[in-house]
Amino acid sequence: MMKTRCGSWFFVRRSRAFGFSIDECSELLNLFQDRDRTSAEVKRIALKKVSGN
Repeated sequence: MMKTRCGSWFFVRRSRAFGFSIDECSELLNLFQDRDRTSAEVKRIALKKVSGN
């Protein structure tokens, strides 16, 4: 459990460093933890951020 929390904290910290908002970090983290998600969902968020929208 502690390892998961540390990994989540690191993930959020890195995402924030790349300019993702707290809400975007939360959405990405939820997708990351969801084993049934598609990579297209993650790609959609990343491309939206890169394009500035």
